[in-house]
Amino acid sequence: MASDFSAKIKKFSDKSKLSVRTIMRKVALDAYTGVVRKSPVDTGRFRGNWNVALAVPDTSTNDKKPHPKRKPGERVPKRPRQDGDGWARAIAALAGAKPGITIFITNNLPYAVYLENGSSRQAPAGMLGITVEEVKRSIPNIVIQARIQYGV
Repeated sequence: MASDFSAKIKKFSDKSKLSVRTIMRKVALDAYTGVVRKSPVDTGRFRGNWNVALAVPDTSTNDKKPHPKRKPGERVPKRPRQDGDGWARAIAALAGAKPGITIFITNNLPYAVYLENGSSRQAPAGMLGITVEEVKRSIPNIVIQARIQYGV
């Protein structure tokens, strides 16, 4: 009987750890998607320079133009494409996420602070602050979904 109880505790523990990791990744991906979608677009360079990293902020910048054939005035997609470089990098970075590790979402272009502080008509209220509040409000729903999915 004791081994049956131990097995149940281990099973619950394993599921709980998995769901915490799942919740962390989901929250981080929601935050990443939020800041990317809210980012003002001229050439797409700013939007393409959001980075996700674990434990230590990623201070790199991506100088690759995300929309090299875009004509002046042509619309740039508002949401990150799941096959895009940034989305793939974010998912890869989050693969190692686990409880106790800080997740950083950064944009290191020199004008990022100005955009966050409202210098763009496209994002007069910035991106990060708004996204953090939205994601905070969504966490209870994410937890409920994880509990249902994993039976915790």
